[in-house]
Amino acid sequence: MKIMETIGIDVSKVTLDVCIHSNQELATFENSNKGFAQLLKWGYRSSPHPKEHIFIAFEHTGLYSERLSEYLSERDIPHAMISGLEIKRSLGIARGKDDRIDASKIALYA
Repeated sequence: MKIMETIGIDVSKVTLDVCIHSNQELATFENSNKGFAQLLKWGYRSSPHPKEHIFIAFEHTGLYSERLSEYLSERDIPHAMISGLEIKRSLGIARGKDDRIDASKIALYA
């Protein structure tokens, strides 16, 4: 698979903050099966690249990210859970906390 697009996701208990890397488009979805389906529909529609070339990356947050990983795996959608520490170290230390900015950083990292 040739990756042309990365979608970064900041996962929390209730929501998924999502960023499409190429156009920096942002959205928030529910952390549930319904939200996962909406995320994919939005991501495939909003990205300028075909869905076969989209890779999804998100921070490993334990149980909150496991459900998303399982959902994507069941549908054979390419993805990776990445250690938060690995992402922070690669992009430098940032002050403050903003889930949408984190989603953008995850997309950039992947």
